[in-house]
Amino acid sequence: MRLAFLGCQPTMLKISILDTSAQCRLVLEGKLIVPWITELKKAWKALAADLGGRQLVIDVGNLTCISRDGEDALLELMRHGATFRCRGVFTKHIVQQLLCRFRGSASDDSPANSVEAEQRTGQD
Repeated sequence: MRLAFLGCQPTMLKISILDTSAQCRLVLEGKLIVPWITELKKAWKALAADLGGRQLVIDVGNLTCISRDGEDALLELMRHGATFRCRGVFTKHIVQQLLCRFRGSASDDSPANSVEAEQRTGQD
């Protein structure tokens, strides 16, 4: 009981891959924290080599916790063209914050880049 009270619960990240002819979707569930960030990067890199022009979609709707390192990993995916699906206030807020960081780090602040970045959020 004491461990639950202190918030020391087991932490996990489940990564599911939904593969279709049009897209490859990584569905993330649980906590995106160290050491699971490394597992996300491994999964993404393995899939990136085999996309064959398909869209990479990251579904963050079932994440319950995202550390700063986790945000950085998602931002890296955004920079590589991934689109995001999210649900609820928490994940929508995180994706919006990442979008602001993405815009701030873009080398060209033209309106076209802003529209492209907004399309990348692909929120449900």
